[in-house]
Amino acid sequence: MLTIPREAGAMSALASEDTTRNALTGVLIEKEGSKVHVVASNARLLGVLAMLSNSEGFPETAALRNAPNGEVTGLVDADEFAKVCKGVPRKSSVTDVGVQL
Repeated sequence: MLTIPREAGAMSALASEDTTRNALTGVLIEKEGSKVHVVASNARLLGVLAMLSNSEGFPETAALRNAPNGEVTGLVDADEFAKVCKGVPRKSSVTDVGVQL
């Protein structure tokens, strides 16, 4: 499980709406050890959000546990990523979104 701040949903606004360029219509989530990168681009602008993942208290999944060198990468549809991030209540004690790749 990765934890990503609710505010990371803003990255989805950078993703391209051009459906002929599938790689640019999503948000890339990449985990390298304890570092997490959230990346989006529309071919003109590139946004990179780098942070540390605080996954204490969340269950470890087999995919993350068995990942070579602890590295995992996934491309998430930009609209779905924004919906998930917006779904976390603002005044909640939970400020992060749990993402399972």
